[in-house]
Amino acid sequence: MCEEVYRIIHAHQTFEAAHYGEHFGWDPAEREMFQDEPWYADAIRFADEWDQVAFDPGFDTPTLEHFAPRVRRVFGGTRTITK
Repeated sequence: MCEEVYRIIHAHQTFEAAHYGEHFGWDPAEREMFQDEPWYADAIRFADEWDQVAFDPGFDTPTLEHFAPRVRRVFGGTRTITK
């Protein structure tokens, strides 16, 4: 996993707090402390455009069958771990 992806996932809770943090006494603007990081815009996009819509029961989500060919392509076959 590249460093940028690691940082985005590690800080994800902080970025999600912009949407629901006030209900838990968290600062919704806390994610701004990362604004100078090169991955900041990607973290906002991940939290705001991808993760948040996952909680919308009316969101038009493709079926699992839609993703099956891609999952088989990515995870199928033999993998070799190299350094």
